[in-house]
Amino acid sequence: MDLLGGILSWRRSVRQHPGGPGAGIDMRIMGRCLIILVLGCGLALRTAQAETPEYGTFAFVDPTGTRLLALTDLKHPERVRAALCSGGRRLLAQFELRQEGMQAHDGRDLAYNFHNQPGDVFRLPQGKARADETCFLAEDTLVSAGKLRSVQPAVPADCPQGEQERLALAKRRRVQNCWRIARVSSDKQVLLIEFAREGPEALASIVLVGSQTAIFHDYPAEYRGEGHDLWRVEDAGALHPEDFRVLFVIEGQSFSAIGISWAGSEGESLSLAVAKDGQQFQQAQNGYRYWVPR
Repeated sequence: MDLLGGILSWRRSVRQHPGGPGAGIDMRIMGRCLIILVLGCGLALRTAQAETPEYGTFAFVDPTGTRLLALTDLKHPERVRAALCSGGRRLLAQFELRQEGMQAHDGRDLAYNFHNQPGDVFRLPQGKARADETCFLAEDTLVSAGKLRSVQPAVPADCPQGEQERLALAKRRRVQNCWRIARVSSDKQVLLIEFAREGPEALASIVLVGSQTAIFHDYPAEYRGEGHDLWRVEDAGALHPEDFRVLFVIEGQSFSAIGISWAGSEGESLSLAVAKDGQQFQQAQNGYRYWVPR
């Protein structure tokens, strides 16, 4: 029970049992304390929300390649400046309208269903995206934080032994599997690592690796037995590197961001992770595209 719930429970107890513990406390004083606590919690929550930067949201492209539908609502859709799409492509994006849903909407986040879904629609006034691809609608806070790097997908290949040893040392955990899944510009790469389990604790990481740097984005999971799902629905406990795509990478002087798509049997899990001052990536935005059945 949280603190506020505990106080409310205490007040009910005193009213129901006037002679019980705490009955000597003036209920008016307690009421004032409760009001102060509630107001203080509300202020702290609003402050935390104000201090959390809004970077944007994930979206998918319509059949014409000229419009995108946001997967989540934005407080300020007019602040979106660009669509960041696979390969590190940046396209000018502008908020167009709030679309109402139609009866034909079947719940699938696919291009054929674009005009049936409710949500914020953005147009691409210059250039086109690929129909049905996933992009990130980026606000100024993201596009101005650093430079968009070029991203080249790589056929998943095992990491060199020296790289595995380096990352195992950095994480203090033995590497079970390691694959290279993308090249970033000419000097960095993105790796997918599956670490050895420690008891029921499983761990995978996406790592942005440079010659002297390694920034981890962790995916912890709980092992429940051989053949059970571990990372995604119906994965039978196996991690598949071909299911991962690096949508974009942004790097600034003390800022890094990475957009990741992770395909599963029912849909696509999406995440924007950011890191400051070379620290570990932290989840900043997530999304999901439901596909089944395609």
